[in-house]
Amino acid sequence: MIKSLKARENELSESQRQIEILTNVGETPFSHKLKELGHWPLKSQQLEILQINVGYMCNQTCEHCHVD
Repeated sequence: MIKSLKARENELSESQRQIEILTNVGETPFSHKLKELGHWPLKSQQLEILQINVGYMCNQTCEHCHVD
């Protein structure tokens, strides 16, 4: 079974660390890069996935999941 980022004590399990990384991509903040690419402001075109976490009990082992 693959453990979540939090269970592995990975720095990316903390949202603040994710924000720091995205803010400091190279020397250009993430929002500036999106502007360069013509994707600012970032908006979804349509709803593709709706994920609802009802609790911590799950019988699946999705690699992207953050719930142990």
